[in-house]
Amino acid sequence: MVIAHFFNPAHLIPLVEILGSPATSPADMEAIVALMRACGKAPVILNRDIPGFIANRLQAALMREACYLLENGVADIEQIDTAVKEGLGMRWAFKGPFEIADLGGLDIWSKVTGHLFPKLSVSTVEPESILTRTAEDHLGIKSGKGYYSYEDPVGTAAELQSNLQKLAALKAKIRSDLPRDSE
Repeated sequence: MVIAHFFNPAHLIPLVEILGSPATSPADMEAIVALMRACGKAPVILNRDIPGFIANRLQAALMREACYLLENGVADIEQIDTAVKEGLGMRWAFKGPFEIADLGGLDIWSKVTGHLFPKLSVSTVEPESILTRTAEDHLGIKSGKGYYSYEDPVGTAAELQSNLQKLAALKAKIRSDLPRDSE
């Protein structure tokens, strides 16, 4: 048995997390990875099962802190989204967290994490801003309201898909411009 966890929209997002069972042969895992690469995907193999796999855990950690910032009046929804879209999101489209740490210097990251980790949210419950909206049936695009209001959910989804296509094209262009040993 093999789990292949795609990300929506699957035709644009290259990541596929792959997890085999203890009985899955290395040859079968290699075949799945080769198939995913042949389909233009970027497979990652988990060494062991963990709830949420890799990407959803990282995404949940960011969302926990985003909700903490919102609920504690540090910034509003638009400002937090802008910080992610125009900073972290753009950065992470090209480099992962360990590559970013290496670029900044691990001595700097040691100081940053040593200072910030004790101040980050450690909540183990659903964020209040999500619970409140869910209780009011504000579920996001599918209900027409969530953190934002959506007059045309179909148009919003199309806009998101268009933006993802533009990002995928930009990422492909930048990767093609890189010297081979930089990839």
